Formats: sequence, C-alpha cells, structure tokens
Amino acid sequence: MGRSTRSIVAFLLLTFLVGPTAALASPDQEGSGGTDRPPARAVVRGPTTTKWTFSTRDAGFTGSAQGWWSSTERSTRSNRNYIVGRCCHSGGSFRNYFTFDLSTLTGTVVLATLVLRRYSGKGGPTETYRLQDVVTDPTTLNETDGRDLDIWNDLGQGRRYGAFELPTDDPPLGLDKLALNDRALADIQAAQGGHFSVGGRLLTVEDGGFLFGGSYQAGRQELIVITAP
Repeated sequence: MGRSTRSIVAFLLLTFLVGPTAALASPDQEGSGGTDRPPARAVVRGPTTTKWTFSTRDAGFTGSAQGWWSSTERSTRSNRNYIVGRCCHSGGSFRNYFTFDLSTLTGTVVLATLVLRRYSGKGGPTETYRLQDVVTDPTTLNETDGRDLDIWNDLGQGRRYGAFELPTDDPPLGLDKLALNDRALADIQAAQGGHFSVGGRLLTVEDGGFLFGGSYQAGRQELIVITAP
C-alpha cells in the first residue's frame, strides 16, 4: 500500500470514528438543536420524588453540548462525536464531555444517571471509563474549534464521579446507564439554575482501545436526575 493510499485510509478512519470535519459535517438526524430552540425537558412528578430528564440537545449551545477534546487532533464546531480513548493515525488520546442546562431543576438531588448511546468500541472485552467534574466554563468547553491541552487536561482530572467497565463488542445504539456518585450529586445540586458539565476519560488506553466511536450521528445524551422536595 503506497503512502497516498495509506493517507486516504487514515483520513476515512478518522472521519468515521472521530467525526466529520467542517467540510464533511453530517447533519444530525434529530434536528439542528440551535440556540433558538425552546428547551424540551421531561419532568415526571410522583408522590415523593420528581424525575427530571435533561438532554445535551437542550443545553442552549449551537449544535449539541457533547463532544471531545484531543491531545493531538483538532476538533471543529460542527463536531458532535464523543469518542474517548486512543484512536486513528495519530494515536492521540481523546476525552469527552457532556453539558446540561439545569436552570429549571428544583428540589434535593438524591439520584443521578448519565445515559449515553454506545456506538462502536475497540480494545479488550471491556474498557474502564471514568467520569469527573469539569471546571472549564460551558461556553469555552463547547467551543470545540482546534486543540486545547488545558481543556483536555481538565477532562481527565478533578472530582471523580465514578468508574465503569463498559463492553466494546455490544451492538451499536445500545445504552450505557452510568449511576453517578455522591460527589456528582452535590455538584448537580450546586449547579441548579445554570449548566452542569461532566468529563470522561478512558483509563485503559495502553491497549489502544476506545469507546463511542462513530458517534457523530448521535442524538441526545441524557442526564436523569431524581429529586425529593
């Protein structure tokens, strides 16, 4: 295989797994989700608790409030992919994030679950995915244009919200439901009236694995919060 052929193959692999470039941006099948769209949050009230469903689609940012930052690759504003781990011709490390608008949230947070569409994975039978807090402000975080090592570092450190063993060989479009710990509950409580962001990194990167590859056509990712009065 010649050098030019290898370059084309590497580019196609990067586009599929990591997301399209600005010129190749693929429209989301569930709509543009621009800032002029009114929020659409599902609220279910029971006798003692209330269930809130927040979506990255409703976070108030152009496109969708989900994505990745890389140690080597440049992202674009049109990117909605949230791959995490090592991937593609550079072997760079990708870390992902999700932002939610909690301006309507009230009550005492007692449970929270992050729900992610799975798409494709690689590596061992499972890979270890860890979630943590994000100190980068939401506007800067979601301005995914270029490469920013400060944001990439932020997505891999800080207050830990839990580590999860996720399979790499399950069918695409499965759901990963990740129960967040007490640190996350406290931060969600503190974020009432504003935005809440969560960052993710793969701890098992030595095997060259990744999760959520090919997720640039993904729709909404969700944060489900249970509150008590």
